[in-house]
Amino acid sequence: ILDCYGDEALVGKQPGGDIIQNKKTLLLIEAIIKSEHNNDSTLTDLLKQQTTEKVKLVLAQFDKYDIKDFVRAGAAVVLGNKFDRFDIKEIIALNPNKVTVRASRFSKYELNEFIKAGAIVELGEE
Repeated sequence: ILDCYGDEALVGKQPGGDIIQNKKTLLLIEAIIKSEHNNDSTLTDLLKQQTTEKVKLVLAQFDKYDIKDFVRAGAAVVLGNKFDRFDIKEIIALNPNKVTVRASRFSKYELNEFIKAGAIVELGEE
């Protein structure tokens, strides 16, 4: 998620690195499923390329198939399960001030990191 939509200064890695390496991320898999459903081979054709425009063109396909909205829609589900804390930070980065985490589920350090990322921390028991 952050690889595609994160700020390089905050993320600390090259934007689109996963796309350049053709890593099978959740975003890419969902985009491929949607493109195949629409008999659109543009995305799979782009993955075969090694051009400087590849990241930009693949992200345009992600936009075409509303992949960012797919991630946002899944945020509540992800936060309701036991996912890696980094996954949660990625979701918060896409949804600043819209993601609520329960304080009882995380350490003080993790809560501090989530707050820095823009999450709203909910106090009290589950």
